[in-house]
Amino acid sequence: MAFGMTFGSLRSTVLFSPDSGSAGTEPATSEPIPDRHGRIVFTCSKGLPGVGFSRAEWNEIREMKSGTVERKVTEDFLPGGPRERTIDYEAPFDRCDREQDYATVWKEFESR
Repeated sequence: MAFGMTFGSLRSTVLFSPDSGSAGTEPATSEPIPDRHGRIVFTCSKGLPGVGFSRAEWNEIREMKSGTVERKVTEDFLPGGPRERTIDYEAPFDRCDREQDYATVWKEFESR
């Protein structure tokens, strides 16, 4: 607002993917999907290989409303070689409606 930006320009700048083929016209649908604690459960982002469950696994757990699922991962980026650890993901797995959140906050800032 201080820069003369409208909600429409914020929306098209922040909520749409610049690499979607035609910037500003297609929503960013490849956002990671977090669990209740913000850990990435699933993403189709090519920049995050090996993060979260595979699509087949994701399709099996995506409708969970409660409970946990675990995933064993092998990490090999620290000295001492690879190590295995278990990540517990807690349902529900849901993305926030960022557009609605931004609209709510924008309206509040306009009223100040």
